Amino acid sequence: MDTLGKPCHPVPRTDFLQPYLLHFVVFLKLQAFILTELTSHPLLRNVYVQFATSFIGTLAITVPVAFLSWKWIEQPGIHQGKRVITWIESTRTKRREVEEVLPQR
Repeated sequence: MDTLGKPCHPVPRTDFLQPYLLHFVVFLKLQAFILTELTSHPLLRNVYVQFATSFIGTLAITVPVAFLSWKWIEQPGIHQGKRVITWIESTRTKRREVEEVLPQR
């Protein structure tokens, strides 16, 4: 459960991707597909079955996409951000050292 909590902000931790950005779009597309394509099946005319299908389908799509987005987008972005911050701090440190060595005009 801890691993699942990492990619999902609403499930229970907040240090992985934001699936709330993904699940709404997935839900809308899946619901449209269910209503247009699958309602010819008598079982899917039941609103509770439609809800369960939408819920399970949304989870089945959102969680893997959230994990992949976290792994390939968020984590590399965080790593790159830390590298940029380190570079900026080292540049400031070098600039201060140069200013201390050079005489004031």
